[in-house]
Amino acid sequence: VDEHVIVEITNNRGEPLGLNRLGLITVTDLDNYGMPFIRYQNGDLGVLTYDDEIKRIVLKRIMGRTTELILTPTNRILVPLAFISIYRKVKGVRQFQIVQDDLHTITIKLVKSNGFTQVEFNKIVNFNKAYIEKHGISVNYTFVEKIEVDPTGKYSLFKSRISTDKLLRALFKED
Repeated sequence: VDEHVIVEITNNRGEPLGLNRLGLITVTDLDNYGMPFIRYQNGDLGVLTYDDEIKRIVLKRIMGRTTELILTPTNRILVPLAFISIYRKVKGVRQFQIVQDDLHTITIKLVKSNGFTQVEFNKIVNFNKAYIEKHGISVNYTFVEKIEVDPTGKYSLFKSRISTDKLLRALFKED
């Protein structure tokens, strides 16, 4: 952690969680006098830990964004980054997007290219059965010509229609 920045890991109420706990990355910039960032939460999740070798607290992991979490019907949090790496390895998939429609439904949008076969599709289906459907979430598949970009012009691999507040309450085990 740089001397010009304070990095904390906090819960959704801004309360520090301490070391080795997953939470919201919260940053205070000590050098920006014109427009200071004071306890700014950028939406990323991470973990701070103490590094014995350099004798400092370091940001050990960045786990993704709060908008990129899957919430199960039992309030368990799944991180779709693992799913994304599997989908990228499937032959014949040019683009894909994972959309959590509600607590019980995920839609996988797929753009096929050459080499896409039933065998390749079954890899996706079997993975989803093992890692998503076992949590009480049904998975629907939609084949599309292209994945639309969002208003900022970016292509999102994951979208959630679950409110961020609901996700954060589940992440921090609040009712």
